[in-house]
Amino acid sequence: MKKFPPDLLEKSGLVSRRQDGSGSFDRFRARLMFPIHNEQGKVIAFGGRALRAEEERKYLNSAESSIYKKSTVLYNLHRAKIDARKHDRMILVEGYMDAIGVYAAGIREVVAICGTSLSNDQVRAIKKQVAEGRASNGQVILNLDPDEAGARSAEKYIGAFLSEGLRLKVLKLPGGLDPDEYIQRNGAEAYGNQVNAAPFYFHWLADRAREKFDVRTVEGKVDAFKSLLPSIQQVSDKLERAAITNQLSDYFKLDRTVIADQLRQAPARQDVRKVAKATLGLPPNELLLLSSLMISPDAREAIKHYLSSGDVLRLLELRPIFDSVLAMDHEGVPFSISALSSRLEPRMQRILTELSFSEQALEEEGAAQQALHCLRALEEKAGEAISGELRRKIRELEEQGNVGEAMRLINELDRRKTTASRS
Repeated sequence: MKKFPPDLLEKSGLVSRRQDGSGSFDRFRARLMFPIHNEQGKVIAFGGRALRAEEERKYLNSAESSIYKKSTVLYNLHRAKIDARKHDRMILVEGYMDAIGVYAAGIREVVAICGTSLSNDQVRAIKKQVAEGRASNGQVILNLDPDEAGARSAEKYIGAFLSEGLRLKVLKLPGGLDPDEYIQRNGAEAYGNQVNAAPFYFHWLADRAREKFDVRTVEGKVDAFKSLLPSIQQVSDKLERAAITNQLSDYFKLDRTVIADQLRQAPARQDVRKVAKATLGLPPNELLLLSSLMISPDAREAIKHYLSSGDVLRLLELRPIFDSVLAMDHEGVPFSISALSSRLEPRMQRILTELSFSEQALEEEGAAQQALHCLRALEEKAGEAISGELRRKIRELEEQGNVGEAMRLINELDRRKTTASRS
């Protein structure tokens, strides 16, 4: 459990607190309360952060309303925008305390995601402050949590920022520390030096690829390159693409001409704002199932186990995506959105991209349970489809006079009805 120095919280001016009457910081009742402001500085909601490890929910936010929608709000934007415009950059962190720690250390251009996955609206809100209407492309520095979930989030968000033409860096702090923890241990100046030295997003992605694939082999190098391709496709600037081609060649010891050919053959970048709604008309349960799979390792394991042993898979409209997930698992390939995307044809890539940056109110905490609900609904749908197919065959057999086979299928249909009624 993190320790939050009361003087840092009070000096930052970013947090309110309730006391139980004793005046002691350590005896706050239940939760630390964070006022959430809109861009104009008006309080529109509150976020609660549990102070005790035994609390059932770590974070608790105000319910969404006509003035508060989590996917459109960035914590501390009303303060950060002044310095963001001045320095043409924004630092994006995950939690309230990270934003408070960075801001209190004197680095003002910092915002936090408000308890949800980063949405296109939030990406554009950042772009508005650091780039929109000015000659500069603006710079975003991702400094998310140092765990695997934070790394997966960074991978997912990179494409959204690149599609908006923003310059991007990814900061991974030494010692596996969150921003506020790093500042408490090492000081504001040390954190500022880390921010200024943050590596270009490509180097961070390439390091991730080297961790996942054995780049000592030709096959590993090719797989690593393919895992990076979806992100590179978001880069529209020809000079930046040329620089990335050279870096890829040096990094993986691959022929530059081959890499350049692959990039030329890759589909042109599609601005996320202009992509036709690829998910329109698709079954909601399948979209929720895929969303659960992307954000939660627990949900992913449950879905893989279920689909590999049931009848549901063959009836899914998004079967190519789920087939690829199962194939990656069979091959021992670590899951990532970019690795999955590299295995899909363009239409399925568009669906995956759109869903990755959609504004669905789905949290990792409840994703596994949501996946089970979806699987039950899909199983019921599959059962209805199989029963319908049996009834069709029975009619055909009766018309053909094949009474024996028709009776066999009638008995099978009855067994299915009995099993379904028991479950």
